Amino acid sequence: MGASTSRTAPVLQAASAALAAVGQRAPTGEGHHYLVLRSLVHTVSLDPDTIRKLDTLRKRRHIATYTRAGTVSDQEARDAVALIEAVCADVETWLKKAHPELLAD
Repeated sequence: MGASTSRTAPVLQAASAALAAVGQRAPTGEGHHYLVLRSLVHTVSLDPDTIRKLDTLRKRRHIATYTRAGTVSDQEARDAVALIEAVCADVETWLKKAHPELLAD
């Protein structure tokens, strides 16, 4: 697994955890990542604009990984990491409030 894949994995894991917390499973197959990210609007009430940014990031990661390596600037990478960290923190905050029983002490 490449570095770009491991960088985006936390937000997908967070979104999947939010789905599981509400009794849903992450879809599988084509469009999986897109659907999991979109679910954050419904699970943790994430702003649709943030979802659009995450989807743009997902598409950029795909291009940088499979088509044109080196197309992401250092600043874009830093911005992406900051966005992913913020979304993961939002999911954690939501879990603490909505489903504290699911979190380890």
